[in-house]
Amino acid sequence: MKNDESLLEQLILYIKVQPAAKKTEVIGFETMAHPASGAPTAMLKVRLSAPPVDGKANQALCAFFAKLCDVPMRNVTLLSGETSKIKRIQIDQPKVIPSVLLG
Repeated sequence: MKNDESLLEQLILYIKVQPAAKKTEVIGFETMAHPASGAPTAMLKVRLSAPPVDGKANQALCAFFAKLCDVPMRNVTLLSGETSKIKRIQIDQPKVIPSVLLG
C-alpha cells in the first residue's frame, strides 16, 4: 500500500532475526513470549544476509525496513535488542506499509 503522504506517525515492530542467511527477506510471523511481560506477542521473522558482527546485522535490518517502508535510513531506529535475536524497531512516517503486515 502506497500513499503520497505518511500513513502513520510511527510504526513499531517486534522482529525475530536470523542473521547470516543466504538472503535478506521477511518470512512471516511467529507468536512468542514478549521479552519483558511474557505475554504472547506476534513477531515478524526476518532473515538477514549480514553477519551478527560489529552491528552489521542491525544496520542491515534498519536499511531493509527503510527500503520496505520507503523512508530514509534516519527514520528507522533500533529501540532494543542490539545484541539479541529479538529486536524492536521504530519507523517514523512510513510511506509504505509492507504487505506482510496487512495480512
